[in-house]
Amino acid sequence: LDMENIPAPDPRVEALLSQVDAGWVRDRLMKLSGEEPATIGGTSVSLRSRNSLTEGVNQARQFVKQFYLDLGIAVRDVPYKIRGRNFFNLEATIPGRKDPNKVLIIGAHLDSTAGWTRYAEKEAPGADDDGSGTVTVMQIAAALAQLPLDYTVRIVHFTGEEQGLWGSYRYSDALAKE
Repeated sequence: LDMENIPAPDPRVEALLSQVDAGWVRDRLMKLSGEEPATIGGTSVSLRSRNSLTEGVNQARQFVKQFYLDLGIAVRDVPYKIRGRNFFNLEATIPGRKDPNKVLIIGAHLDSTAGWTRYAEKEAPGADDDGSGTVTVMQIAAALAQLPLDYTVRIVHFTGEEQGLWGSYRYSDALAKE
């Protein structure tokens, strides 16, 4: 490896990385995993389960949605149906300025399981699967929202992933039809 020809780090990226706060990351992860209560719509809620078959995944979606709205990032629920039941992915969009029709998608899954994916588990906190991914893409979105982006970035939080990649399959199928 020729160390002399490695380009200097982009100062914009260095500035954004310096803003990453481990306390902020820990706080969001503790709330998403139910270790600490989260405030959702002015109500304190314990997210002990984000199993896709429980109300917890919808509460978590509202928690994450509020984060994006507070940053001024456009957000929408993306509905899909499985076996006659309605589910929702969450999509946040940071528009590009130069060529907004070119899109980069960053994703993580919002749901979790404790191993019983066919049942509405009362306890499925999912800190490492995939609360950590959810919080990571939230942090990435917060950083990207500060930059003038050439291309659009969509941050997608999938649900139904533990049941068989339901949300990501439905999302990609919809994109293929566009």
